Amino acid sequence: MNKNEQDVAEQEQPQPLEPPYQPPQPPYQPPQPPLKGFGAQLLAAREQQGFSVGDMVGRIHISVRQLRALESEKLEDLPEPVYVRGFIRSYAKSLGIDHKPLVEDFNRRYGDSFSIGSHQIPEVAYSSEQVFQDKNPSPWWRLVGLLILVSAIAAGIWAIVSQDMLKGFTDNEPVPPRPAVQNEEVRREPVKQAVAPKPQPAAQRQSVQPAPAPAPVPPPKPEPPVIKAQENVPGIVLQADDSTDAAPQSDRKEVRIRLSVKQECWVRISRVGDDSTVFEQEVPAGATRSIRSTKPLRVIIGNSEDVEVELNDVLFDYKRFISPRDKTVRFRMY
Repeated sequence: MNKNEQDVAEQEQPQPLEPPYQPPQPPYQPPQPPLKGFGAQLLAAREQQGFSVGDMVGRIHISVRQLRALESEKLEDLPEPVYVRGFIRSYAKSLGIDHKPLVEDFNRRYGDSFSIGSHQIPEVAYSSEQVFQDKNPSPWWRLVGLLILVSAIAAGIWAIVSQDMLKGFTDNEPVPPRPAVQNEEVRREPVKQAVAPKPQPAAQRQSVQPAPAPAPVPPPKPEPPVIKAQENVPGIVLQADDSTDAAPQSDRKEVRIRLSVKQECWVRISRVGDDSTVFEQEVPAGATRSIRSTKPLRVIIGNSEDVEVELNDVLFDYKRFISPRDKTVRFRMY
């Protein structure tokens, strides 16, 4: 084989293949735990700061159902998105955390995706609560009040008529005007002696009768006495909910609680020990609620400035149990 044939044979031999191109792989990163939603973050911040559901209801002024739906992100129990954003801002500001990432999380995951008007909070009857409504007043009291009103009106009309009759008898006839004195010389006449008036006939004297005296006006009805609230109630030992003193011995007798609400507020009554709920409701303005249960009991009132509390028919002064932090009333009964 000559040199030319050797070169051709070397060219015909197969050349080794180059490995395919592989792009550089990114560095390995461990999987990140899933981020919590806005509801879970609010729940964790509330529990970390030691606030209960009743505390937050009193601080941001929403119902218990709305607060629990916000923490669990149950949009079917919440109103329109614009109100939900306001709830998130108020909740976060009350806890001292930044509300912007929470609102952005809500807008990113939900936004305006659910229709307006389909997520109103339904009115659910409280089947577990024990509420006693007041009885209607007796119709006899209404009849007595009506009779007093009619008597007062009749006395006033009789007084007006009697005054008009007396004025008609006592008015004199009009005196004719005195004639003007002329420039002529006035002739003096001799002074006549006074003549006694002639006696009038008996029939004429009897025709003029004195006017009857006006009927006496009944005195004004006295106003009912003002009932002063009592700090201590007989038969009930009161203690602050956060007191560190030893709990007194309870006689486990029944206690009657009456609430008169002027403005809407949240009320919860539970048993001391197992914390079982006796009464929990958002009471509307102008409503009255009566509860009966055995001691010991724990009472929490959200809007304390517009509620009257009666314990065993005694008006109770609960000012010393108002929390300066959130203006809620918290006390226990033994």
